[in-house]
This record gives sequence, C-alpha cells and structure tokens, in this order.
Amino acid sequence: MHRPLLGRLASLLYDNGILIYKTFAEGNEKYGSPKSKKYLLKTKELLKLETPELKILKFNEDLTKINGNKKKMQTAIFKKIKN
Repeated sequence: MHRPLLGRLASLLYDNGILIYKTFAEGNEKYGSPKSKKYLLKTKELLKLETPELKILKFNEDLTKINGNKKKMQTAIFKKIKN
C-alpha cells in the first residue's frame, strides 16, 4: 500500500471502471507481517476514499486466512462514476 497514490485512484480508472482494493489493516500485527503502522490501514480507512466520482460498491473488514495464516484485511470494491 502506498498512501500517496490513494487520492489518485479515480484518475487511474476509466469511466465505469471497477477497482478491487484489498490490503492489510491495523490488528494484523497480532498475526504476523506486515506489522508497521506505515503499512496497515486504520479501521475503515478505505471508506474515506469515496468521492462523488469514486463510489464504494462493497466494503469488508475482517480476519481472513492466507496460506493458512490469519490476516486482518480491508477490501473495497470501487466504481468510477462517469463524468
């Protein structure tokens, strides 16, 4: 995750384009890497990216298993609204 790019997500999509964004969230440090707050989203942080141009269709924050290891993740499905 590279926070400086998060504000540019809409500009990276075509009109009506879909982006599925899944990344690690705070709480993951209990389960392994990444552990640094620099790489972990705060609770519901992806929800703050919604704008009139970039709508969130679905959001989820939960524990999931990746290769048998628990991970705290956030997932959001975004859609760029046609200008």
